[in-house]
Amino acid sequence: MQKVHQDLIVFYDGWCPICLKAKTKIEKNDKQHQIKLLSIRDPVIYKHYDLSGKNVEERIYSVRKSDGKAFSGIHTILEIAKRLPKYKIFVPLLYMSIVLGLGQKVYDYIASKREIVPVGKCKDETCTIHYKEE
Repeated sequence: MQKVHQDLIVFYDGWCPICLKAKTKIEKNDKQHQIKLLSIRDPVIYKHYDLSGKNVEERIYSVRKSDGKAFSGIHTILEIAKRLPKYKIFVPLLYMSIVLGLGQKVYDYIASKREIVPVGKCKDETCTIHYKEE
């Protein structure tokens, strides 16, 4: 079987401890190197991938390199699970949660409860990404 190298680019919040823990687990389980993980808090990454307006501060975001298709929230979680053998068992459950309309709601609820470090919880504009255009 031919290895696919970094077919999915995943943009996560580098200030979120839950996100950092998930990143570590994904990297550990991505034996085929199919997923590239990049922090939205890196201004170079944010600008290079034109993440403005893509809701990346509220939901994990990803792009499939093979065709440029973008995913957000629970759909990114599904794309990650499809690429990691250890998590493939959850793919049918994720599909069902999406079809039933519950997956994104549960994802959004969990994402809204996450903490941001070093600032604390982002309840106002203090954590919003505002990179200056050059």
